[in-house]
Amino acid sequence: MLNVIKKAGLSVAEADFFAHGTTVVINALTERKGAKVGLITTDGFHDILEIARGNRPDFFNLSYEKPTPFVERYLRRVVPGRMNYSGEEVAPLDLSGLPAIPEAFRADGVRSRGHLPDPRLCQSGA
Repeated sequence: MLNVIKKAGLSVAEADFFAHGTTVVINALTERKGAKVGLITTDGFHDILEIARGNRPDFFNLSYEKPTPFVERYLRRVVPGRMNYSGEEVAPLDLSGLPAIPEAFRADGVRSRGHLPDPRLCQSGA
């Protein structure tokens, strides 16, 4: 890490905060251990975990069964809004329903939540 910081021309002394990720999160997800997770997304991405087009390890195996999604369908919530492939807004983000989502998650025992993939959700304080 120090070599990367040095090559970037940065000074460790000037850093206010440093976080280093590990495989802990990936292991917890793949082993299905850890907190119950809820997912907040925008229109069109509710079922992205089920569709899972990104990685098909055995494409021509007609008996292949996809793994169970990391977030169960009933724990995925959608807020209106849509961006196109180039990041232009197609439908405005409507956060009016957002305040009710954390309460619904709590009622379902959710202890952690994620946002996918609209960056405007991350900026909303959700």
